Amino acid sequence: MAIDKDLKELATTILKLQGKDHDAWLTEKYQNEINSNAKLITQALKANVEVEK
Repeated sequence: MAIDKDLKELATTILKLQGKDHDAWLTEKYQNEINSNAKLITQALKANVEVEK
């Protein structure tokens, strides 16, 4: 799934106007998603360990 170049450019411009760095903002969004799904991720990792035994 490719990111629409115009969409990214617009978002980057908006963030810049708000004084935010695009990469820092994106990293924060990734971290929020991981935090929101920590239980699911932990369950999947535990299940994987069990399969490998």
